[in-house]
Amino acid sequence: MARAGKATAPRAIVIDLPGAGQAAVSATLRAVKRSDPDYYALAVANAVLGAGSNGRLFQEVRVKRALSYGAYSNLASRQDVAVIVASAQTKNESAADVAKVILAEIDRLKDEPLTDIAIEKRKTFLSGGFNRQVQTASGLGGTIAGLVQQGMTAREAVDYTTKLGAVNAETASAVARRFAGADQATLVVVGDASKFLSHHDRRTRP
Repeated sequence: MARAGKATAPRAIVIDLPGAGQAAVSATLRAVKRSDPDYYALAVANAVLGAGSNGRLFQEVRVKRALSYGAYSNLASRQDVAVIVASAQTKNESAADVAKVILAEIDRLKDEPLTDIAIEKRKTFLSGGFNRQVQTASGLGGTIAGLVQQGMTAREAVDYTTKLGAVNAETASAVARRFAGADQATLVVVGDASKFLSHHDRRTRP
């Protein structure tokens, strides 16, 4: 099994694709493995950031600024250390603006304490998705198989709702302060760089 490896310093990466119709923007944060006690609190904090159309990213990028059809974040479940990926696709010309919004929301997640109302709404969203997933035999089997692959026991499928329910605003805020922050994110922008990098940026870029 491939391991997560040693963390590298956060950085900004531009991959130039001349003529690309759109740009892909993503910011990645190193997170926790599935068995970590902080997994559930971080899952809820990530849901506030970017799970579904009620996540902050969707609201800020799509609803308020109309810069993309959607912007989301995802916390992967892994046996080893996983990552949170916040991403959106946009016009090349607005790639820099989208990147700024994503990084600002990652900072906000770290700096602004989460509220009880926000946490309860996101817990309902996550538990609803999980319950729908395990309603069928194939869904339950796939969930258990995934948990076992992630180093968990089948019992975790039964305990999911209880452990998720134990998360509160204080615990979610505390874990967000540890793992969020734009200074911890690696930013990658893929697109036609001539349309989102200034002349100075292109001249000085390694």
